[in-house]
Amino acid sequence: QIANDAREGHWNTMARLSLRDELDGLQRRLAIVIMQTNKKEKNSNKLITQWLALNGHIQARWNILLEMLHSSPGIDYTMFFIALRELSDLIQVA
Repeated sequence: QIANDAREGHWNTMARLSLRDELDGLQRRLAIVIMQTNKKEKNSNKLITQWLALNGHIQARWNILLEMLHSSPGIDYTMFFIALRELSDLIQVA
């Protein structure tokens, strides 16, 4: 959604780039957190399954947020920033 946003202008471009950078960083942090769950496991699918089993509350909160975003008639940058902030909070809780 972020990459496909076609709004023009300097500030929209800056916001889009900031959002993408933030998302990339959060994805890296999440991957590290998941890999640290079981340092001996090499299968990524098993690692993700194990992490989700240990952190079902995080997945539940994230799913609620995604449902709210998907049910919105339109998505703007504010919603993206809030979603990324929530994801960051969820990763820290794990």
